[in-house]
Amino acid sequence: MAALVLLVVCGLATVSLSSAAPGTAGLDSATGSGPVMGYDNWYLDHCHASEGRVLAEARALMSTGLAAAGWMAARRTPGGQLTWNKAAFPDGIPGLAAKIHAMGLRFGLYEDAGLRTCALLPGDLGHYSTDVRTFKSWHVDLVKIDMCQFPQHSSYSQIVADFTLLGRDLAAAGIAYDSELPVKALIEFGDGSPQYMQAVRISAAHAGMWRVAVDARSAPWLKLVERQRQLPRLDNGRELPLTNLVGSYANVVMRGFAVDLPLAAYARPGHWNDLDVLVPGNPNYGWTDSQAMSQMSIWAEQASPLIVSTDLTTLSPALLADLKNPAMIAIDQSGRQGQELTSQGPVIAVGKPDPMGGTALLLVNVSTKSCRFDVPLTRLGFHGASLSVTNIWSGVSRTVTGRFRFEVPAETAFLFQVRPETGWARHGQASVGM
Repeated sequence: MAALVLLVVCGLATVSLSSAAPGTAGLDSATGSGPVMGYDNWYLDHCHASEGRVLAEARALMSTGLAAAGWMAARRTPGGQLTWNKAAFPDGIPGLAAKIHAMGLRFGLYEDAGLRTCALLPGDLGHYSTDVRTFKSWHVDLVKIDMCQFPQHSSYSQIVADFTLLGRDLAAAGIAYDSELPVKALIEFGDGSPQYMQAVRISAAHAGMWRVAVDARSAPWLKLVERQRQLPRLDNGRELPLTNLVGSYANVVMRGFAVDLPLAAYARPGHWNDLDVLVPGNPNYGWTDSQAMSQMSIWAEQASPLIVSTDLTTLSPALLADLKNPAMIAIDQSGRQGQELTSQGPVIAVGKPDPMGGTALLLVNVSTKSCRFDVPLTRLGFHGASLSVTNIWSGVSRTVTGRFRFEVPAETAFLFQVRPETGWARHGQASVGM
């Protein structure tokens, strides 16, 4: 059975699949070759968490079968080293790491490549080598690198250089890391911009995963930002309006899918595009179960890390079962990101090999109106008499002959397992996605 990684931030914990022993280093040994799977309580508790909360969620990960947080002190030690919040973590970060490793989980921390984290705690800038040595001494397996607070008027090229230096230091120490450099470029320059694509390329060359779309920010997060009066800043020091930061269902799921779709070439074993967290049952969002399943469907097809941010101890049995869906997990961990096969109006079809046999087929309606998808099977890369199509959530199967017809509600995604029945063959042009 694979082991798990637990990443602790000012409210973040992440667990990922790995077959390596706790305490070993390196990208593949820390996070496994598949996308990270885990837990993140930032979007539930923000900075109001503790050692007890971390361990409770870690135990829930184990007891539910799915397999913590303001860890940092406000100031460095007199010697310039990072240290922990002693009130929240009485046994210290090394002690917590030992407990997490003893549970068969990996352990990770959050930091920022700039002067301060988003919660205004000490960042790594000016202390890269020192902080990497500290993480190594604490037996950290993975570090999430944010990009919140750089000096005003820092050039973007300098920020990229600083991030690259920190990433290389972590890699040299054998510590895996998650990059948020593309998100900074996305906010400042837009997806598809030269700066954004450069950030994706740099991250893909070194990091185990990298955020490619907007944060799943909730209304309580925005209130926290307003209360702190500390908005994320551009390089010229201007404040970003709060409306640019809202992580609605449409922005997080539908827009995230659109941004990630052209980036499939960068995803490969050990290196993955990260669409941010899953929030099933999180009261700060109020998404329906159908919206949660749409998010999980897209994340799995796109091989995004499956990082859950909700209260696992109170999650409904139905949503818990969805998170444990073996087909969804297998498709996510298959080793490939899906590629677009065809589209009809606002409905986009994406495919990739299904490790359980056949093809994993995703249909996404990115519009605000229900649409009928009706195309010949050859448009999906199939050439033959009939196919067996199974909805991974309902388990309902049907036979499709000649054409694929399906009504897709507004802003909804469906994930299917498609297998041949009779006279089936792959059509040459779409074989790359099958």
